This record gives sequence, C-alpha cells and structure tokens, in this order.
Amino acid sequence: MKIFNYIFYLFVVASITLYSCEKEAPETINPSLVEAEGFINEYVALQSSAYDALNIVGDVLLRTQKEIQAASTTAQNLTFDDCEAQISIVKTSNDLVQISIDYGEANCPDAITNKTRSGKIIVQQTGTTTYYSSGHQMSVTFDNFQLNSQILSGTIAVKNTSKSSDFTLEDTVKQQLTYTNFQLNANGMLGSGYQERGLVKGLQSRSIGDDMYWSDTTHLTIVEQASNTNKYTIVDPEIGKDPLIFDMFCWNNQVYYPTKGIINISFESASVSKVATVDFGNGACERFKTVTVE
Repeated sequence: MKIFNYIFYLFVVASITLYSCEKEAPETINPSLVEAEGFINEYVALQSSAYDALNIVGDVLLRTQKEIQAASTTAQNLTFDDCEAQISIVKTSNDLVQISIDYGEANCPDAITNKTRSGKIIVQQTGTTTYYSSGHQMSVTFDNFQLNSQILSGTIAVKNTSKSSDFTLEDTVKQQLTYTNFQLNANGMLGSGYQERGLVKGLQSRSIGDDMYWSDTTHLTIVEQASNTNKYTIVDPEIGKDPLIFDMFCWNNQVYYPTKGIINISFESASVSKVATVDFGNGACERFKTVTVE
C-alpha cells in the first residue's frame, strides 16, 4: 500500500507540473533578432563568395607569374590545371595587364579546390608585380561567373599595402578591398564599401583548406535587391580590436563562416531601424554566434 501511495503521489506531482508548464505563455521571439539572423547569414554568404573568388584569382596569378611579367600586346593563351580553365594574358596598355580566366559554360567540378564553376573572371592588374608583392594592385570583375551555382557580379578592387621583402611562412599579406556593386544572384544582396584583410597563414600552400584570414576596418553598405528598401551597414565597432577571423579549415557547407570577431550591423527597413552587435565566438570551428539588438 505504501508503494501504491508513493506512486500515486508522484503521479499527482507530475500532473501538476505538466499543467503549470502548459499554462505558461511561450517566450516571444524578437522580430529584430530574426531579421538580424537572416541578414547575417546573407552577409556571410556574400563575404565568403568574395574570398572564394579572390582565392581562385590568387591561385592563377601565382602560377602564371612568368607569363604576366613577360606580357605583351600579343595574347598568351594557356590551359590551367584547375578545371582546364582557358587563361589569356595580354598587355592592354603601358600600365595594365589583363588576365582572363574562362571556365566555359558547363559547371566544372574541380578536384583541387572542390568547387564547381563556370563563366569568366577578368583581372586588370597594374604593372607586372607578383600577387604577394607590396603595392600589387588589381581589379576583379565577373562575366556570368558562377561559383557553386551562385552567380557573382560586380567588381572587387584589391591593393596590397604591406609585405616583407623576403618570402617566409610567417609573412602576412595585408590587402585593401573595395567592393562596387558586388552581388550574389540577380535578386540577392548588393554590396559596396571598403575592407582590409590579412592572410595569416597558408601562403605557400595551394590548398585553401589551410588558409586563415582576418578582416578589419570593414564598412560595407548592402541593399536587399528583392525589396530595394532594406538597407544594412556593416562596421567594425573598434578598429584593430576583435577582427573577424575566417579559418578555411573550419569550412562548413562551402561557406567560410567567421569563427571569431565582432561586428556591428545597422539595418533599416520600412518598419524598423536597429543596430545589432554580432560576436562570432572564440575561434572554435562552429557557426555559434551571439546577436544583441539595441
């Protein structure tokens, strides 16, 4: 009988507990957090696609250094081992060398970088300096270029601002990036602005899997083309402190998600104007982030 009474007592307590749980109202989700979360994912996709494209360009420029330095008004045509892309190198003026990287119309799966791509990337390089040289400048544009079925358009201007004279594993290449109407797909986010980034490691390896970048001094304005009204501005809350870290070893679903760093996002729409602070964590290989909306 004692056992039965004890079991009955537990049943009553459990019933009261369940009833009290059912009576509690569900926690309300802040719509601003939902909007911020969606935009952060869009921003990361835009940012990682830019780094993807620049990695392809860097790979080509590093492995055609001799041809670029010997560039003339007569085009040199090469077949690259990455998807057998057709490379054309020609001097278009006294100061400009054009490097065209043409992957053709079919999506080509590549064994080296594990990417599919089609279309063309056009690089206009100032002078014949090598890709990792201090002062190297180029503009990168896209001609119906697709990377993993994402269509890239717009222009990224790149300028190297520092580099030690002797090439060593410890070198850090610092680049200034200027985005002009950079976009994923016709109705995707359209980004323009300025950013600095540094390649921390992976300089001498062709694989992008061991690359690590930091990005800082970011000031990007991004417009949502579908609505043409939602506007986002991404800035670093404090220059030189808590830069974003993109560790390619942590590659997840072919998106270079930041693993560390803090950014501020101001987002404006017809109904709301908010500022969100995003903390991407402590460097672990995960998509965890903390979003605080003011």
